[in-house]
Amino acid sequence: MSDPKKPSNQPWGKSLALWVIILLVLSVVVINFGGAARGPAPGVMQYSDFLAKVDSGGVSEVTIRGSQIEGKLSDDRAFTTYNPNDPELIKTLRAKGVRFEAKPEEGRSLLAAILVNMLPFVVIAGVWIF
Repeated sequence: MSDPKKPSNQPWGKSLALWVIILLVLSVVVINFGGAARGPAPGVMQYSDFLAKVDSGGVSEVTIRGSQIEGKLSDDRAFTTYNPNDPELIKTLRAKGVRFEAKPEEGRSLLAAILVNMLPFVVIAGVWIF
């Protein structure tokens, strides 16, 4: 028989479950929104300024990844800009002798995708437990 004065382990289990839920929610928030809080990265250039630098010969190389363009200026400074789907960009880069390469867009990390997909179930489980 169990002792009626002995405390049960149920409050400890609820507390642990609460901390697990809090950590999961915080990790999803940090993964998805952590980069946005830092503001624009150094070296972000407006697209019109990028085109002007290309025309003046100030861009040495470019990597195009989806709509994001990363590259180096002639003085080895790195920059980033975004392509508004300019159909003439490749012709312009070739005409000005800029080295360029195209890469596929990077997707969300596997861990972030798993956490985002698990979040509704974790919240439902947390509400059910408490």
